[in-house]
Amino acid sequence: MIAWLPSYAQELGWSTQDSGELIGMMTIFQVIGAVAAPALSAGRLDRRPWLFLLSLFSWLDFVD
Repeated sequence: MIAWLPSYAQELGWSTQDSGELIGMMTIFQVIGAVAAPALSAGRLDRRPWLFLLSLFSWLDFVD
């Protein structure tokens, strides 16, 4: 996704700076999610609800 997203944003009229900031924000939220998800589910025996919730968020992101 990172490879084509800046080019696509520029085709839509975004500036080079704006498309770079988009990738930066995307990376920040990926890091937050990669740290927060295991921390939130660490004390649970059944982690399936967390997996379902995160899968739902990923699906909604791709649909949007």
